Amino acid sequence: GGEFAELRMWLLAKLMWNPVSDVDALIDEFLTRFYGPGGHHLRRYIDGFHRLVSEKNIHASLYDRSDADYLTPEILDLADECFDLAESCSTDEDVISRLRVGRFPIRYTRLFNMPLDASGRSAEIDTFYSDVKAAGITGLREHETVEETIEQMRKGIVFSHFARYKDGWSPI
Repeated sequence: GGEFAELRMWLLAKLMWNPVSDVDALIDEFLTRFYGPGGHHLRRYIDGFHRLVSEKNIHASLYDRSDADYLTPEILDLADECFDLAESCSTDEDVISRLRVGRFPIRYTRLFNMPLDASGRSAEIDTFYSDVKAAGITGLREHETVEETIEQMRKGIVFSHFARYKDGWSPI
């Protein structure tokens, strides 16, 4: 589903019912209801991300690589800070679980961009893999199992979009 997939689906459904709804109010409502009392911290991350892409006239697409220009260390640090703060505001295990799953795209990006010789890299990949499997996630990229993606991550191979053919993978 990608980053904030639940928010995106909920917001689109709300806007189909009422296209003139206040989008900012809807986002705030969702973040509070879905992520609990720390939802406003995630809003700070979303706003920071929007500011970055607006100021630099960046157009994110579905098949951007994990090393895309807009996935800066600063924006990833802001994401981690906001998720940490949101998690610290909650005692509800369901909310904490949703926050941890919601952080997967940030962890994924950091792991794919981590130097192959970084200390602790293999252990972090193992933990990420365990967390993803425990969350019931079966795929991290199109046409690939979690195991295949994790293997690519271990090797440091970053693709944008590939299609599977009977003789292997080919770029589109």
